[in-house]
Amino acid sequence: MTLIAHKNDAFEGISSNQLALFISEWRDNVAVWKPVVDDFGAVVDGSLLWWNQSFERVRRNKLRVGTLVSEIYVHPIPGIAHLSLAWAEGSSFQAATITQDFISKYRGVEQLDGLLYWCRWQRVGDVVITTTPDLTEHRQIHELQNDTKSLLAVASRKRALAVERERIARGLHDTVIQNLYATSLSLSMSL
Repeated sequence: MTLIAHKNDAFEGISSNQLALFISEWRDNVAVWKPVVDDFGAVVDGSLLWWNQSFERVRRNKLRVGTLVSEIYVHPIPGIAHLSLAWAEGSSFQAATITQDFISKYRGVEQLDGLLYWCRWQRVGDVVITTTPDLTEHRQIHELQNDTKSLLAVASRKRALAVERERIARGLHDTVIQNLYATSLSLSMSL
C-alpha cells in the first residue's frame, strides 16, 4: 500500500501539459494510438492520436492526427498484430530487422540495414503507447556490441598467446633441466 501511495504522490506537482512537454522532447520515439475495431471488437488498425518530436523526425511522410498504423509502418500487419496484442493483454514487444525497404518510410536508417530494431506496445487506459529507441542510440548500441565482440576476440587471442608461451616456457624449462643434468652426469663421469 505504501508503494502505491508513494507513486500517486510523485505526480501531484506535475500537470498533464508538463508531462506531455517532457515526453515530446524525449529522444526515444513515442506515439499514442487509438485502436480501430471492427463490429466484433477485433483490432483492425490503429489511429494516431499524439506523437513526440523524435517520432515525427524519423518519418519521411508528414504525420497528422488520425494517420493509421497501416499508412505509417513498412510492415503494417505485424504492427497491427502487436497493437491488438497490447490492447488485449496489456503489452507487447516487437522486434524487426531493418531492411532496405525501411528507407522509403524512415530517415536515418540507411546505415542500419540488417540490424535489429524493437518497439514496445503498452496499453494505458483506452489507448496504446508505443516507444522505440532513438536511432542514434541504436547505432551506439550496435557499435558497442561490435566493440565488445572485438574486445572479446582480442582477449581470446591474448589468452591463447599466453597459454602457448606458458607451454613453450615449460618445454624450455624441462629441456634446460634435462640438458644440465646430462651435462652434470657427463662431467661427473669424466672426473
